[in-house]
Amino acid sequence: MKNLSMKLRMRSRAFTLIELLVVIAIIAILIALLLPAVQQAREAARRSTCKNSLKQLGVAIHNYHDTHGIFPHNYDASRSPGQVGCSVSWISMTLPFMDQAPLYNKMNFDDITNTSGSTSSFPGMDSVSNDSARTTTIPILLCPSNPQPKLTSSAMHYDFSGSGGNSRALQAARTDYVGSMGYIWTGWKDCSDTGSNGAPWVDAGRDITHNDLSRVGGIFWYRGSARIRDIVDGASNTIAIYENHHWNFSKKFPSEVNKCAAWISPLGAIDTHTSSINADPEEIAGGNGADDTRCTNWSSSHVGGAHGLLTDGSVRFVSENLDLGINKALVTKAGGETLGEF
Repeated sequence: MKNLSMKLRMRSRAFTLIELLVVIAIIAILIALLLPAVQQAREAARRSTCKNSLKQLGVAIHNYHDTHGIFPHNYDASRSPGQVGCSVSWISMTLPFMDQAPLYNKMNFDDITNTSGSTSSFPGMDSVSNDSARTTTIPILLCPSNPQPKLTSSAMHYDFSGSGGNSRALQAARTDYVGSMGYIWTGWKDCSDTGSNGAPWVDAGRDITHNDLSRVGGIFWYRGSARIRDIVDGASNTIAIYENHHWNFSKKFPSEVNKCAAWISPLGAIDTHTSSINADPEEIAGGNGADDTRCTNWSSSHVGGAHGLLTDGSVRFVSENLDLGINKALVTKAGGETLGEF
């Protein structure tokens, strides 16, 4: 009798198949409920890291300004017809102030020839002597939310000299943060809505230092950069650096990096503001799938907007629904606009 009661108690402790399925279902539901929270927590951490990177860049450009009396120099030699000069991005010049002095010392700013022995439109930056520097990834320049490769893929070669016979297909490390040029079209006239937003064209034949078209100019320029005293609108009202993830062809394919995304290039490290934040390049180009982000605005892999560094060193997350008029006021240093809420 005693043995029989023990067997009955042992049977009562066992799970039935239905009970087991119910437990599994409950665990699955709990996981489904927890997974979005975990993903949100991870994205919040990535956004915090991205924001911190921009703050560090803000400290770097201000330390440069304290040392040289001007924000980091940017110079695009291809914008100087008939001139021979070394193309230098503002990021290249900022390297010693962002704990990258060894990389800066490794760069050759005197080499103005490419592999063919001819002067390139981007002298210095596409020279063999800078191959190692060009492909060096700088963590502070990469947003952790961006799924794109750290180097341009083999399908996305660089052609720093345009389409000439002396060009050399190159890979380069990307940047997710660009210096604000202001509110201009920069000479690119192949956008579907060119001129509709009232932004002026700037071409290579003009004096395109930061003093030219100062009303619509930003902190950085094709040939030069601004000083604190040039920011008439106020440092707390002017964007210095913002996120641009350089979507190639379409934001639907974020794994492809646009060819202008190199931190070493003055063209890749500077951009324009003539479309909405996070706008799809394919839609801007009229749906023809053009490989061109020169008409785009801020872009990020964060939901709802992108980060921007104000010239006073503070970082704001700006909504992708930002009005273009406020955007223009934000990115110009002496536009005289009234800045609304953003």
